[in-house]
Amino acid sequence: MTLADGCNLFVLAWLSLWAGIAGASILKGRIHSISFVIITHWVLSGFPAGLDLLFGRPWYLTFPAFDFQDERVDLLYAAYVAICPVIW
Repeated sequence: MTLADGCNLFVLAWLSLWAGIAGASILKGRIHSISFVIITHWVLSGFPAGLDLLFGRPWYLTFPAFDFQDERVDLLYAAYVAICPVIW
């Protein structure tokens, strides 16, 4: 497992936990707008991380400038995405 895969796994698990808590809150009738924001954050950040784990990263054949892999960027992105629900 590469560092990028480890970051994606952490992001997927962490955001899934937060989305589960937010979903349970909504189902219990405690409807807060932040619960919907957390679920949307999972859809836009956690779900793609899971797709990267299942299918690999996109190849970007048409736009090769987007295809770069940097471990520091992976760590910073994972930290940023993971801290958002905590701050909210």
